Amino acid sequence: MIDDLSLTKKPHILLQRDIVIYGCGNTGEQFYNCIKGSGIKIIGFCDSDERKCHKNKDEIPVVSFSELVEIYKKKQCIIIIASVYLQEIASRLLEYGILESDIYSYFWVKYVLYLNIKHIKLNETFRQRFIKQYEYWRAAELGEYYSLCSYHYYAIVWKRFFNENPILVYQFGKVGSSSITKGLQELGIPVEQVHALAFEKSFMSIEMEELYKLFIEAVKGKEEVKIISLVREPIIRDISMIFELIEETCLDIFEDLNTDFIESIEDILKNKVITNEEEKMTLGPISYRFDYKLRGMNGNIFDWYENELKNVFGIDILDYTFNKEEGYGYIEKDNIKILLLKLEKLKNNERRIGEFIGNTNFRLLRQNIAKNKVYYYVYRNVIRNLQVPLECVERYYCNNKYMKYFYTEEERKMYLDQWTENKNISKY
Repeated sequence: MIDDLSLTKKPHILLQRDIVIYGCGNTGEQFYNCIKGSGIKIIGFCDSDERKCHKNKDEIPVVSFSELVEIYKKKQCIIIIASVYLQEIASRLLEYGILESDIYSYFWVKYVLYLNIKHIKLNETFRQRFIKQYEYWRAAELGEYYSLCSYHYYAIVWKRFFNENPILVYQFGKVGSSSITKGLQELGIPVEQVHALAFEKSFMSIEMEELYKLFIEAVKGKEEVKIISLVREPIIRDISMIFELIEETCLDIFEDLNTDFIESIEDILKNKVITNEEEKMTLGPISYRFDYKLRGMNGNIFDWYENELKNVFGIDILDYTFNKEEGYGYIEKDNIKILLLKLEKLKNNERRIGEFIGNTNFRLLRQNIAKNKVYYYVYRNVIRNLQVPLECVERYYCNNKYMKYFYTEEERKMYLDQWTENKNISKY
């Protein structure tokens, strides 16, 4: 397995050794344009598609795979994979004798460049261009978040219930809900995948409050409203959310932290919780809705069940039973029917989803999983080496009513052993 993480401790090698970029498609093109002029010496491109080989890109030769192997034997160059086929290419390179320590993903090279943008050997023109490009990416992401946080986003979802009755796939983020949504869409079943429905008093107007009331009345007027909601072990969910932030160009969350990436994640997990209402209300709309409520990056993610499900539908899941061993639970109150599912047991409950929606042809379609992400190898290394801070473990495992509701005693013990060496916690 290639070790992207090691690059954070030796960024100088990018400026000291010859580099070959593996990938001549859109990803490779974008990556090359990103690092062009940095002082990094690109001696070649490579591509699995022979039709792209034996040509030049910006006066740099494009070589075949066999030629790359020969170049590596002579120069022991660094190979940066800039392709969506990261795992397949890495496996083939390793098979042909390329050392793990000489293979990196383009995604992580960009991250390391960001952390070391002030390195004296980086070209000054490149430095300014890279910073400007990052600011542009960041602005685009913030713009997307603002639009999601806007009245318009809520209005569309609420109004849909005036004339339709889609199945709601409704829960906090990074719990595998896309696999259910895609499965429903494949069958042509109306579905709305959403993380938030509650009226947000902190930034919504009186007019929006009136629209929200109409939405609630519309829900009450339906013969039945079906909701599918997932849960996931909270620490791995929090880590997955951190990686999503990195993928979405939110690299500045690491700017003031330790340059050791694993320690940085430990710092974020340790310091993320807001414990009192007064501090919570100082958050702006974006931070409250996304960072606190949906991402859980400033709070306990299980707060979602009170902030959302209880607020909107008047349902406290703790009043109902949940089959921890099989990972599912049914809730029925008035016209609301909810299927609660545990991600770790999701595949085993595919049949139950089909029964719940009234279509036994339902199949899960796996989406948005770490294995298909550009950060896959970093993610694997982090999970393997992370020592979760005691504060974070205690937050979720010491008398946490939701952990006890969803997970068996055996599962909680297993996760405790996985996340920390501090195994003297008795109140799991």
